[in-house]
Amino acid sequence: IVTTKLSANHDRATTDPPYYVTVLALWIPALLFGFQLWGWYFFIPIIRDGDPDFRQFYTNGYMVRTGHASELYDYHAQKAFQDAVVSPQEIGLPFVRPAFQALFFVPFSLLRFRTAFCAFLAVNLALLGISYRLLRPWMDNLAKVFRWFPAAIFLGFLPVGIALMQGPDSILL
Repeated sequence: IVTTKLSANHDRATTDPPYYVTVLALWIPALLFGFQLWGWYFFIPIIRDGDPDFRQFYTNGYMVRTGHASELYDYHAQKAFQDAVVSPQEIGLPFVRPAFQALFFVPFSLLRFRTAFCAFLAVNLALLGISYRLLRPWMDNLAKVFRWFPAAIFLGFLPVGIALMQGPDSILL
């Protein structure tokens, strides 16, 4: 009986993560999330100025909605529309996606730019939530370190934070 108890405790002890793994599991997501908060702090003025990557999608949705779909790949037309609809910038962001993708952004073009950016941010967050729910069954080993560790890693992943800040279509794709 004593041997069974010792072996049961020994099995449990070998499956617990080492202490340094637990410490890293606490610090790394917190550090990455802190970088993202810092990035959002400095990125808010860029959104106000209409400079994120989302400006190209918003403008091309506007161009399709207003009957200028034939000019989607004309750089000068894109720049003129971006300057008129979003804000004047030194260079335009060219639309280099298939033309049908501009249709997805037509509803966003009904809103003002900042509101459309926030609405697209909400869509991206919803898509990330769906992705997390779909991937969660494969993150059980991470959850053994801490219950919330998979969510922390998911939210702390820097490319996701940058994609949310800039507003590209990478999360959608």
